[in-house]
Amino acid sequence: MGDILDLGDLMWSGKSERHQWRALNALEEVAPRTWFYSGFANMSAFETGEGLLVVDPGARNNAADKYAALREVSEAPLHTAVYTHGHQDHIWGVEHYRADAEARGAPRPRVVAHEGVLARFDRYRKTTGTTASSTSASSAAARGRLAGRQTTSNRMSSTATPWT
Repeated sequence: MGDILDLGDLMWSGKSERHQWRALNALEEVAPRTWFYSGFANMSAFETGEGLLVVDPGARNNAADKYAALREVSEAPLHTAVYTHGHQDHIWGVEHYRADAEARGAPRPRVVAHEGVLARFDRYRKTTGTTASSTSASSAAARGRLAGRQTTSNRMSSTATPWT
């Protein structure tokens, strides 16, 4: 096993003194074509026949590092990014994959999120000046990524072209 899986086993068994929120800032293959990045706002990546599916691509301060780490193990294009929720530490990073797709002449990745994420971004934008500027800026950027969404019956929002 690798550092992340080993640490997980130690934590589950109660044998680790490391605080559970202290990130390793590393990417590890945890199953074939499946990676986990331990960082502030963890990231999961799955390589499929269509390309990569990335869950919570990153925070503003570490999205480039996560992108670079994933590019060391896979050159597959990103086909889908999933935002598990609208906090700013989960909604950055797609811009790196978008630039990559444009350079390859490949389709832009789509972003999938619960429809409530859009309301969160709107709330951030309305409270600009009362919340941290980075929160407002990140939510506005991510809100743009979800423009033109289609709502499905499972209350998820998705778009094939999130950058308008």
